[in-house]
Amino acid sequence: MVKLMNKPSDDELKYKSKKLFYGRDLEDYVTNSVFNDWCRFNFVERGVKEKIEKGRMYKAWFEYYDASDTMDSSCKYVIYYIEEVPEDIEKAYNDWKINEQKVKDYLFN
Repeated sequence: MVKLMNKPSDDELKYKSKKLFYGRDLEDYVTNSVFNDWCRFNFVERGVKEKIEKGRMYKAWFEYYDASDTMDSSCKYVIYYIEEVPEDIEKAYNDWKINEQKVKDYLFN
């Protein structure tokens, strides 16, 4: 596994949100093209964005912010720590999502 960031202490990460992301989902994107609102991914260490591979899965500790103005759809993720997910966990996650969809299809059709 490639080291992407220096890991903060457990106390520093304790109250951060955690989520699995694919690298392609960690790229800035436009949320509203009419008003040029963006969702940005900011990393507390420089050079991390360039190391992320689009097809890899990552576990990220972050804080999420959105605009207080309901007409503003911009948002921001501040990534405090990120690491590659082991292949067996990525496979388990993908299998779980497939099976979750099968159950939903059965339940609601």
